Amino acid sequence: MDATTPWYRQFWPWFVIALPATVVIASMITIWLAIEARPERVDFPGTESVTLQFVDDTVMFTLGQRAASWPAELEVHLLDTATGQRWTLEARRVDTVRYLVTPPVLAAGTYDVEVRLPDPDALLLHGNWAYPAPAWKMSRTGE
Repeated sequence: MDATTPWYRQFWPWFVIALPATVVIASMITIWLAIEARPERVDFPGTESVTLQFVDDTVMFTLGQRAASWPAELEVHLLDTATGQRWTLEARRVDTVRYLVTPPVLAAGTYDVEVRLPDPDALLLHGNWAYPAPAWKMSRTGE
């Protein structure tokens, strides 16, 4: 190469710049894929994330494919771990995988959550909720 050729007209500077630029673009694509295709399971096998949607003064939660065999109503038990206050809420089925519940006014904090059939001995899921996070970390009973 001629020593008078400017750097931006030479091959090697652009090759050296292209290597880290390619890594940055691949990292952005990886982050986008991780956000868009996040799995239902979190923490460890047997634990799942129950997704919450806040709609006006209600909370809609999705239980996944297992909900197809569940009843039209479930009980949701909340326990404020800081104050010990308990609530029993009725969740009614909206469609095959989603339930709607109207929670009380809650302060930010950690709550123990149980999802039960109307039969008091039939615990389906239990876990915790770091309110106002949009998910419950739940474990299925018997696992």
